[in-house]
Amino acid sequence: MQNIGADNTFYHLPQQLLSSGIERLMKCYICLAYFKINQKYPNYKFLKDCGGENGHDLIALKSKIINGYFDYKSTALEADKEYILDDNELNQLLSILSEFGKYARYHNLDIITSKEKQSADIEELWENFQNDIVKKHPDLDAKFSSLEFMDEANDTLNQLIVGLIERFVRALSRQFTIGFLGEKAKQYSSIFYDFLMLQDHQIGTTDYRRKSKGICNDIKHKKSYFGKIIRILNPHYKYKKITKNDYVGEWPFYKDSIVLECREKHWCLADIGCRYYALNGPAKGRYKIPGVGEGGMAILGKTVGPFIDICLNL
Repeated sequence: MQNIGADNTFYHLPQQLLSSGIERLMKCYICLAYFKINQKYPNYKFLKDCGGENGHDLIALKSKIINGYFDYKSTALEADKEYILDDNELNQLLSILSEFGKYARYHNLDIITSKEKQSADIEELWENFQNDIVKKHPDLDAKFSSLEFMDEANDTLNQLIVGLIERFVRALSRQFTIGFLGEKAKQYSSIFYDFLMLQDHQIGTTDYRRKSKGICNDIKHKKSYFGKIIRILNPHYKYKKITKNDYVGEWPFYKDSIVLECREKHWCLADIGCRYYALNGPAKGRYKIPGVGEGGMAILGKTVGPFIDICLNL
């Protein structure tokens, strides 16, 4: 999901994986809850019925858990319950993923084959969902109208959506340790360690791209010695080194020092380690290199906007 942006709108894969993964998580949850009560696992029909008419309804699964298998006898668990029940954005997200899991992954084929009862257009639903989130954040809305900040706006939007999922998974995970599910579930609680340990201020800040194969290994954006010489000699290239210790404000990068480089008064680059990353949208398009967030160099949730301004002012 964090790879989605202006130059990558392939929603189908993350929606399919999220829909399937969340469904499996909730069904495993129900199996363990059933085991605690009955000392055996449920049969196929019971589990399928928990998922509504076709067995894949995430909202129905969520309702089954909240109404029958959820402990909320502590402040944290009570807050979890309120979030799961009342957060409109979470429920809208689960509803869309639920539609995708039930029918909508075949929407294009339904159109081609003139199916009488066509499934929902998930692309349209997802776009409306994103627009609703953006409208609630005026600063984010303004960034989407600026080419300079388009990448950062997409990262922020993805951060908000990922945060919804993280809070939901954390709420279910807590039931494995301090909630309803009992001793059998505790044997599996280590699987959810990363979510169990998430603090509120960490929600949405984990860069899952850093946990997978690094984009930096696949894209040729290495800085050459020749390129460094050009930077020095070309009067249309301006650059400045900035360190974390010298910078006044919130430092958004994983590395403690970077070199900002502005080319032709327009293209803003960040020289980090042995590679170049795009700071603004025009540089990303011009040089076909990843942005600092996409390349795993910037901390999610922290703006690089001031560094774009510094770079342009060079």
